Amino acid sequence: AIFGTGENHPSSTIQFVNIDTTGNAIDFGDANTATRVAASFSSRTRCFKAGGYNDPSGGKNVIEFVTFSSQGNGTDFGDLLSPKWNACGFSDATRGIAAGGEYPGTPYFNVIEYVTMSSAGNSVDFGDLLVASQIGQNGGMASPTRGIIAGGQEPSTPNSDVIQYVTISTLGNASDFGNLIGGEQRTGCCSNAVRGVIGAGSPATNRISFITLASGGDAINFGDSTNNSEGKAGMNSPTRGIWGGSDGDATDTIEYVQIMSTGNAIDFG
Repeated sequence: AIFGTGENHPSSTIQFVNIDTTGNAIDFGDANTATRVAASFSSRTRCFKAGGYNDPSGGKNVIEFVTFSSQGNGTDFGDLLSPKWNACGFSDATRGIAAGGEYPGTPYFNVIEYVTMSSAGNSVDFGDLLVASQIGQNGGMASPTRGIIAGGQEPSTPNSDVIQYVTISTLGNASDFGNLIGGEQRTGCCSNAVRGVIGAGSPATNRISFITLASGGDAINFGDSTNNSEGKAGMNSPTRGIWGGSDGDATDTIEYVQIMSTGNAIDFG
């Protein structure tokens, strides 16, 4: 599992953990572009960082990647349609998607765009979200067929409870899926092929909830996080979901759950 850019300071640091074990993160390499609040998605071989914000130069449109099986610095892949940050990232085995976010001149953006992860090149328009949104970092997850966008910030709703989805292999606009237990942005999400788990978001909470990805419906309580914080980075293996870091208190805590069970999160490193 790869941890790249964060929230509080533009960073080029990349670090990783082995999800099947527990332990502290290890240095992986450096990103080409130091940014914060970028979108992230991955294939089985590559991990991507798309867009983000760099003080004082502003929003970035750069897409770069690293290869999971090696350690090293980021490699340029292409560009987003336009600079944006706070977008939501998710993927299937082929396509990586960046949805919503902030765009220079407007805090809310409804564009969904994608890349084919096995090749290099610029992103292509996919469709639009239900409503223009600032998703906040790491608000996305996916099954092999569906991509899910959980919560966010909308023009009329500081903390939205809307869950929406797209079918990743097609093109088109997002559809309604259901609702979160409460309105949240900056949610940390992880998933396997069956279940999506939504970690603590903003306003700062320790709530963890879940949905069944193949169906529509509202989120259900899963358990509690080890701390009350927001903006955690979420990632997963087929069995474990993990979250690391957070905004506000800028913690270095990593915690995990077993995706197909319910219960409270456990300290990882």
